[in-house]
Amino acid sequence: MRKKPTPLQVKGTDVNGRTPLAARFGKSGGSHRDSEKLSWADASPPVLALAVSRVCNAGDAILFGTTRDGGALVVTVLSGEEREKWYPDDERSIGAALTQIADAYLPVGEKNSNGHYQKEVG
Repeated sequence: MRKKPTPLQVKGTDVNGRTPLAARFGKSGGSHRDSEKLSWADASPPVLALAVSRVCNAGDAILFGTTRDGGALVVTVLSGEEREKWYPDDERSIGAALTQIADAYLPVGEKNSNGHYQKEVG
């Protein structure tokens, strides 16, 4: 079966004019090691709310779950047909993953959690 031709794209964007997830995110998070069972209740409510609101306000989706063995949590960001996943395996990496997601959706020109200004991606 032949692949459909890809529509023309502006450099650094997808067919809908959005920045691809791979350009927004560098991976962080867990090593899938055995640890005590985590819960999304261990996440900081303000950081969790900030990540959810920024992703959803951009028209994307964020999903939360756990691995089958319960050793890590899973957070997935969906943008069009793209998806990026993180596997936080301790309380610290939960906050790091959520902060990274929230910072990736920060409007250009605003300061991120490290005090640096968000730059144009692409």
